Amino acid sequence: MAASNSDGFELDQQATKSHTPPGWPIHTVEIAPRGKAPKKYGPTTYRFAATLTLSVILPRRGWTLVKKAKNYVYLIPPPDQTSPPFGISIAVPTPAECLDIARRSYAKG
Repeated sequence: MAASNSDGFELDQQATKSHTPPGWPIHTVEIAPRGKAPKKYGPTTYRFAATLTLSVILPRRGWTLVKKAKNYVYLIPPPDQTSPPFGISIAVPTPAECLDIARRSYAKG
């Protein structure tokens, strides 16, 4: 069953049902912070650009969201990641799947 929002648009992409859709290879993505957070947030808190979706993705992978603002986000990495650059494993669609997603999105307007 596809998820839908209030205007009736259905989210039928494979990734809406699973973080690891079948056929999507798993890649390790390196994430570099924009520096340390102010000391009041703790010694292991890092600053990232808020324009990225890291404030949504990383807490689902064991990170702790400390503060989210318009231009930045402060996050604490999980205990197994002690220093930058950090890495997360994430499923990435194949080029063919990317084209298929674009075609379906274009067809839906």
